Amino acid sequence: MRPIIQAIPYLIIAVLIGGVFEVGTTAILPIYGVSVGLNISAAASLVTAIGLGSFLLQYPLGYLADYIDINTTITGSVVVMFIASILLLFTEDSNLLLWVLAFIWGGVGGGLYTLAIIALGKRFTGVHLLQATSVLVFTYTLGSTIGPILGGLALDISTNYGLAILFSGISILGILGLTTVAQLQKKC
Repeated sequence: MRPIIQAIPYLIIAVLIGGVFEVGTTAILPIYGVSVGLNISAAASLVTAIGLGSFLLQYPLGYLADYIDINTTITGSVVVMFIASILLLFTEDSNLLLWVLAFIWGGVGGGLYTLAIIALGKRFTGVHLLQATSVLVFTYTLGSTIGPILGGLALDISTNYGLAILFSGISILGILGLTTVAQLQKKC
């Protein structure tokens, strides 16, 4: 299993970020929505936005991955998540913006997982594909577990700014990790 893990660090980072955002936002955004003044049904609709994004953005991201380098698509997706995270600071007066951001996080978070699976399918076959897939499933699940925990802590620290700081921080770390691994892989 170790050779598989060493072969796909870029995809591991991408899937970890995807799990944090797709599941973390599903668990935390409704709570954030209520804290910034949304009624319960409007806050709950954020989960719908996340789900719609996760469903509807798979094909456009897959299309981009076919016509642009898949690593560029993955890194670009995390940059989009960073921009969306900064925009979270401006949602108090705009329920529509919060809904759009939820759509983006759901779509790009789920898209990172999809893109990683596509990359595995192009790179591995047989038992190696199964092993690599199990690594990514574990990593996505780990991100899905820590996302809500970190989100809850961020809301406890600051209702207004905690999630924006957390999400933008995770995005920045993701961009740095992805670009560092890409550079190292080019040298090998």
